[in-house]
Amino acid sequence: MALMLAGAVEVTGLLRLDRKLQNAAYATADLSTQRPNLSDTRLADIFAAADLVIQPYIDQDLSIGISSVVFDPDDGSASV
Repeated sequence: MALMLAGAVEVTGLLRLDRKLQNAAYATADLSTQRPNLSDTRLADIFAAADLVIQPYIDQDLSIGISSVVFDPDDGSASV
């Protein structure tokens, strides 16, 4: 019974961490798409917000990447 309880606690912690990572990804995507251009200070604020969403879990190995694809209206070519 004690082993089952310990397993249930571990699984619950992993599910909470998974949900926090998803929320951090959603918040980062939402905040970064609200304006057409992002400044360095705005990016730093977005990354700080993602770090706050992850708390109380350790965020030292957290890496977030933001990519932008722009299409040329004349020939339709894409650039990242």
